Amino acid sequence: MGRILITEKELVKILNNELGKVEDSGGYNFTHVMRLRDQDKNGCNWTEASLAGSGVPVKPMVPVAERIVFEAKKKYNLK
Repeated sequence: MGRILITEKELVKILNNELGKVEDSGGYNFTHVMRLRDQDKNGCNWTEASLAGSGVPVKPMVPVAERIVFEAKKKYNLK
């Protein structure tokens, strides 16, 4: 199954929607993703979604964010 092609803005919105479903995720949000020059070994063309915390430490939310990004990388590629 191929990945859905979307803009970075759309991808960040999807990531933030998924993050919003997580308890205690208030104050956190994804800000952008890094586009790769070429697809990785799994066929994804982006990586490293940046997570920000609004006045709260980001570290506690990193495992949750990594899981969200991992799942999104299976479904989406940047246009």
